Amino acid sequence: MLAALHPAAANRVYNIGEAYTPTIAERLQTLPSSPFPRIEAEGCDFRNDIAYDTTRMREELAYAEPVSYEEGLRRTLQKGGINPDD
Repeated sequence: MLAALHPAAANRVYNIGEAYTPTIAERLQTLPSSPFPRIEAEGCDFRNDIAYDTTRMREELAYAEPVSYEEGLRRTLQKGGINPDD
């Protein structure tokens, strides 16, 4: 919505994403112990992660996340019925 309304965004293309994109392994390490059974992803290669450069969006539109990565993760887990503080 910001890019649709911001005058500097006319005729510009922006990559939308995090300022820092953790690897899948890093994301999994931040999760609390799950009440769900562990599922092995056989044949999946997670060594190559995709991260987009979001510098243009941040500099030209002065975009910043409204909450930190950790707070967003905590809220997401709570919505899923998981207490991240346990």
